[in-house]
Amino acid sequence: MKKSDVFQNVSTQVHELLKQFATIEQCGSILYIIDQETYAQIKELEKELLPLQTETRRGQAYQMDKIVNILNPEGVAFKYHVGIAKRSKLITDKNKIIKQLPAEYEINKNKVLLAAEKTIKESNLTGDNLADFRNTINKTLQDEKTKLENVLKNPEHYKIIISGFNIKKEWGHITYHYKELSGENKSVHQKHLKTTYPNVLVYEDISANDQYRIDMEVAKFIENSENIFGNVFIQKEDNE
Repeated sequence: MKKSDVFQNVSTQVHELLKQFATIEQCGSILYIIDQETYAQIKELEKELLPLQTETRRGQAYQMDKIVNILNPEGVAFKYHVGIAKRSKLITDKNKIIKQLPAEYEINKNKVLLAAEKTIKESNLTGDNLADFRNTINKTLQDEKTKLENVLKNPEHYKIIISGFNIKKEWGHITYHYKELSGENKSVHQKHLKTTYPNVLVYEDISANDQYRIDMEVAKFIENSENIFGNVFIQKEDNE
């Protein structure tokens, strides 16, 4: 069987497993709250992908995170809250910036052209007015392209960041409390939800277990206490 067929088969089975759970949708992201049993089944399916994976870019495409985004592999969540967070784009790594610059230029170029067409239509520009307007737009884009080419030719001469600080985008956001796999510690984590793949939170409602533990502690206390009246039980402190 071809690698792509194996991957597609695993992907289909994972999505079938998720169908039994209700979805939470937030800002274009999808979140599934699943139990430990289902997570164990996903981990078993993941084993089928391991022989397909390599260090190459193509080999990395066969990872489970290209099917679903497991939020908490480090431990089982017992409490969570889903909300909306706002953040802006900021890139400061120069190597990443240089790779991204042509795409940023094209994105901006498309925005400028769309805005220009809107202005032409709304203002009913024709004749010389239309020609002058288009010339202005084309000159602006050419000037920007020249600046882009200068930066790409001599990046060492520039300090560069890509920042959308004035453009805040809304993202799905989750805060969850989880037990570490050792069971010894509890921690809290916050993450943005992905929009490219479904997000999965492995969750267990431990309220019943907590209540059982509390009940046992109370029973043990009562067994070794004095009922002084009504529902009041006392024990003498060890230091007395």
